[in-house]
Amino acid sequence: MIGFIYLIVGVLLLYYGAEYLIKGGSSIALAAGVKKIVIGLTVVAFGTSLPEFVVSFFSALKKVDSVCVGNVIGSNIINILLVLGIASIIRPINSSRRVITLDIPFLLFLTLLFIFISRDGKLSRIDGVILFAIFLTYMIYILSRRKSENLADIDHNTKGNTLKYIIFTMGGLLGLIIGGNFTVRGAVKVAQLFGIPELFIGLTIVALGTSLPELFTSILAIIRKEQDISLGNIIGSNLFNIAFILGFIAIFNPIKVELSVIKFDNLFMLSITILLAIFLYTGGKISRFEGIIFVLIYFLYVSKLIVEVTG
Repeated sequence: MIGFIYLIVGVLLLYYGAEYLIKGGSSIALAAGVKKIVIGLTVVAFGTSLPEFVVSFFSALKKVDSVCVGNVIGSNIINILLVLGIASIIRPINSSRRVITLDIPFLLFLTLLFIFISRDGKLSRIDGVILFAIFLTYMIYILSRRKSENLADIDHNTKGNTLKYIIFTMGGLLGLIIGGNFTVRGAVKVAQLFGIPELFIGLTIVALGTSLPELFTSILAIIRKEQDISLGNIIGSNLFNIAFILGFIAIFNPIKVELSVIKFDNLFMLSITILLAIFLYTGGKISRFEGIIFVLIYFLYVSKLIVEVTG
């Protein structure tokens, strides 16, 4: 019973946290003259990735590496297939030039790097330093580009309310953190009643729970026609998940990567990232039809995992 209560409270906190994060983040972007894609790739992406960080960090401390790694890989898979899939079905997601020329290639590079360094079945401290250093370099680069961006879109009407929107943003982040924690705690309690393996929990239930901030944030961004925040949020979150979360944790606590993850889940994550790049490169957007394809692929993926667990 307590597990279901955690789930309900967690989902409510995630919804309202995403609502205020979008409202505050987009307003601060306009007031500061920062393009919304940059806000999506940094502030919003970091906020929505905090549940993944908290869950993975404590999983690693408790030596439950399968949940730690499964959470990150599963979240990246869900972010692309389910979150972007559902969001683009609601409204096609247009892409900016910088996403196609910079952010997607970097995500592909980072995914390939992760697959390469984890092929020996672990993420060592050196691997963690490499991932985290790349993450910091990328963040410094995209933030430095803010100086060269066109400030014509500054909304001077929001400047006087900057403090209010900062409070909205911080309140939204807090709601997402607590909501993500409650949701995962409830989901795990419910799942454990049925004796589900840890890796399956990490790849599906925990990953879905920690991806709910991205889901709610992206859907609300689409409804509000903040498409740059929606797409930037997902790309940024996937970057954060691999480089920041796994990199940071591995520095302090080397992480074991299961053989099944190396043989299938890593490659599956790379495949759908390539598919995302193809959709954006060929059409400059994710159409409703492509969104349906994403969602169908996700359900096929989950079906495979369920068959493996029950078979």
